[in-house]
Amino acid sequence: MLQFQEFDLKTGKNLTNFAPEDKRTPRVKSVENCYLEKWLQTHRIESQSLYVANFYKGVNDSDRIRLEAQGKYLICTSGKSGYFTDKSTAELIAKGDKSRDIQPIYADGKRSAHNAVAYGSLVVSDGKAAAQTKSGNTRILIIDDEQRSSGSTPLLDLNGRKIPAKELAHLYDKMGDGTMLASTKLLRGLLLDKEVLLAIDRGLQQTIVRTPFEKKNDRSIQKKQFIA
Repeated sequence: MLQFQEFDLKTGKNLTNFAPEDKRTPRVKSVENCYLEKWLQTHRIESQSLYVANFYKGVNDSDRIRLEAQGKYLICTSGKSGYFTDKSTAELIAKGDKSRDIQPIYADGKRSAHNAVAYGSLVVSDGKAAAQTKSGNTRILIIDDEQRSSGSTPLLDLNGRKIPAKELAHLYDKMGDGTMLASTKLLRGLLLDKEVLLAIDRGLQQTIVRTPFEKKNDRSIQKKQFIA
């Protein structure tokens, strides 16, 4: 589980839960089973700090500059919220470190496997569960979420019985975004080349948006680099 301290973007002050002043506790957003948590664990990175704040009218790029001076660097946004961490962790997320064999989350190169699954605030989205397995006996089920189908081969339960259509409908209803740390070779084996490029292009489009720090009347679309 990751815990993000909530704070105000303008004042930079941490928010607390409402209570008499001597009994106030930090207001924290907890996130379970997210991509960022697994990435930090995999590379044995201990972030010094994690923060989250809501965007509101009047917030602009000067606030970003001031927050960086306070040690809060923006790593991703959800449209209405921004997620921040310390400079060192933010640089590893954006650039990685070859000397330590750390792959960045937002990897360079359109054909990178990471860019197919890591975009926007998906890296800090809650997951229902997390699992880890080694290649060899792994079986992967691919479901078309538009056609709500897993193909012509019937799906069987643990007892080898065909799963009823009603139960499959409940399964399809629960489907959503997911993230994984997998090798490029494995991901390529699951998709056709044209599907890989299409998925990556769609992911990249999520990052090429107007930053929430820009004024609302600025209609330009540009990609911002927040790490110096």
